Amino acid sequence: MALNYDSLNALVKDKYLPILVNNIFDSNVLAGRMLGKAKKHSSTKTIVGALQYARNSAQGMIGKYEKMNLQVPEPFTAAKYTPITAYQALSLAWEDQIEYTSAEAIRNDIEDFMDNAERSFKKLFAEKMYQLNSAKGTNDIQTLDGIVSDSVTMGGIAVADGAWWVSDVLTTTDFGSTDLTDIDVLTNPESEGFIEKILQLAVTKATFDANKPSVIVMTQHLFNIIDTVASSTISRDFSVKKTGSAVERMVSMGFDAMQYLNIPIIADDELYASQADDNSGRIYCINYKSLHFDVNKKGNFAHKPFAEPVGQNTQTMKILWRGNLDVYNRKEQSVVTGLLSKY
Repeated sequence: MALNYDSLNALVKDKYLPILVNNIFDSNVLAGRMLGKAKKHSSTKTIVGALQYARNSAQGMIGKYEKMNLQVPEPFTAAKYTPITAYQALSLAWEDQIEYTSAEAIRNDIEDFMDNAERSFKKLFAEKMYQLNSAKGTNDIQTLDGIVSDSVTMGGIAVADGAWWVSDVLTTTDFGSTDLTDIDVLTNPESEGFIEKILQLAVTKATFDANKPSVIVMTQHLFNIIDTVASSTISRDFSVKKTGSAVERMVSMGFDAMQYLNIPIIADDELYASQADDNSGRIYCINYKSLHFDVNKKGNFAHKPFAEPVGQNTQTMKILWRGNLDVYNRKEQSVVTGLLSKY
């Protein structure tokens, strides 16, 4: 039967695309949740955002007739990022088009593609976001590894040009040089590497002007370690709770959850996929207010209708996204590295 591409385009745009977007935004994985909180902008070439970095250096308290400090404050007022394009494409070969026998068969294939596109988009963003910064490609979004860093240039600003433009990267030396790859260390309240002490310092380092992190993300293995401690007899004074408002919000969405100081704890195994080995696990403390996706308002999972590419015997439809993962206050993020984290 002949395909009516106007009808197919309308079906995708009006029915399936909104479902895809909603499902991505409601995903428990960090990438999906952050995509749902993306800030929209109009620029197609450069994303510019005001920094929320440090207190004004031209300030203080003085006595009568004393001089004020009127020195020029930090010269950087904005970070600049390059938008990146992500896409999913569906192509129908002419040979397949002429073999369709009913409109229902066509709709079924389109529905299957949109289901696959939803899963693929979520995995694509998570993989690119969690990959080590050393593996980042030219056309990849920014990585958490690069953003939550004390050495990587970000937003056009080098760490050497602004000492405030860093995140705290915590290692074993911040926890008494204990072995953070030893399960007995992580579960021992007497140890400097006890998992609660790790969370406490990570949250403290990511708290800026009383703004606490929005979420704590880790692998399922680390999540299970915390869950085990929270459920054990040693947990009488354990600050990680399996009940509370943050947990209730997550449970209402159909997910298992815990909270620390009313901050949701999320497990995401895409984070494990980026590890070098089982002893290089990470825990991130993220603040959505200053670290989020910026997206072009015309490129927020935009639908490009079926069309025949030049020199091709197919009809191709595309779903496009244009933006980047950007940070405007690195002090509101922290990471713990070198943790035990198995699959």
